[in-house]
Amino acid sequence: MNSSKSTLAPNPPPEASAWAFGLELALADGISVPGLDGPRVDTGAFATVRLDVGDELDARWECAAPERTRQHGDDHDPLLTVDWDVDGGYLVSAPTYGRFLVDSEGTDVLCAPESAEADWHAMLVGQVLPLAATLRGFEVFHASGVVLDGRALLFSSQSRGGKSSLAVRLALRGARLLSDDAVCVDQSLVAYPGSLIVHVRPAEHELMTHAERTGLESLSSPERARFLAPAGEPAPIGGFYLLERATDGPWLERLDAVSPLDLLGATFNLSVIEAGRLQRQLDLCARIGAEVPAYRVRIGPGLGASELADRLLRLDPAS
Repeated sequence: MNSSKSTLAPNPPPEASAWAFGLELALADGISVPGLDGPRVDTGAFATVRLDVGDELDARWECAAPERTRQHGDDHDPLLTVDWDVDGGYLVSAPTYGRFLVDSEGTDVLCAPESAEADWHAMLVGQVLPLAATLRGFEVFHASGVVLDGRALLFSSQSRGGKSSLAVRLALRGARLLSDDAVCVDQSLVAYPGSLIVHVRPAEHELMTHAERTGLESLSSPERARFLAPAGEPAPIGGFYLLERATDGPWLERLDAVSPLDLLGATFNLSVIEAGRLQRQLDLCARIGAEVPAYRVRIGPGLGASELADRLLRLDPAS
């Protein structure tokens, strides 16, 4: 008797209801996440996002022998931990937010919020979905990004370095937002929208006029100012800007070459450390350094985000 493998096609994935970080996302019933309503993408990278029901997360993690790949905060009271198990995947834990289990392929995200009142969506968007995108083969940069004239402009800086304020000001001048804090890039150097929510520091919020505040959809709360900005389409990277606080030197400097190691320091996800990902990450940074125009932007005293946005637009002949 002859035997052959089954030719039945696999079950199709559920229909996507959100698109972010290069992923087609199927959000399960009961999950509504603001800011994940960017343009439809067709990358073939699919992921489901589900709520933990019946302690599924604990059951799946019970037999794990995890290795800690990332920790933010001290050992006694960490703000964030990421543990990896070859079978269980990646467990992201953050007090006050909850726990999130991402399978090793980045195709399934299981969410266990700390409580019904927890702002767990912020952790899902800020850390967990970028992790899933990394596992699906993308690279995520710690940067804000906008689209101008069909080109993606990425702005990287240290924390509180001004990248979010600059993204807001450019969005108010007609740019389309890719993401506020984490921008996803594929191997062909195309950048994809992430979260369309922009967080504005109190000092910058005070500088905005009433017309500017009403120019974007406000999601403000008493604790922080948040805005929903118009989404940009996926676009090839047209410029990589390294923002830094400085007291001297030209405000803008075109860099002849950028070290891949400098760009490596601007990547977002530090949790996935397997060899294949690290090689892919370094190859992508080398391509960006060789093929994408790069600039150093020195933000001196008195140079605010509004004036900086105007200067960049005046320099950009395609805008």
